[in-house]
Amino acid sequence: MNYSVKNRKSFDVKNTKLPVKKVENMLTVHDGQKSLKLTVTQSTSPETDPKFVKIIWEDTMDMPPNRPKGQPIRITYSYDENQIMHCVFEDVNSKTIREVYLKPEEDKLEDSAIDKFLVD
Repeated sequence: MNYSVKNRKSFDVKNTKLPVKKVENMLTVHDGQKSLKLTVTQSTSPETDPKFVKIIWEDTMDMPPNRPKGQPIRITYSYDENQIMHCVFEDVNSKTIREVYLKPEEDKLEDSAIDKFLVD
């Protein structure tokens, strides 16, 4: 999930008891930042290079205008027993939320499983 915030994060669900949930707090990086680019990727092993992951979802979330950099963004992602990933992106101060549920489709996923979600 690339949301124009600092640091690449990962959510590794391989060999983890389900359901599992993780919350990350990030910050916007530019004064007057107008949007966040949201991208969910997958890989079958730990990977930080975006050239070697598969993009499974992308979108943009608009931000309120004229704010300084460093605005808090909360990202919550969870993975349940039915192999559904739930991602919530929240601009904490404006309460703007973008939410997505992702279910693997065998014909689109390698090895019929999602082992790792990477967060940009």
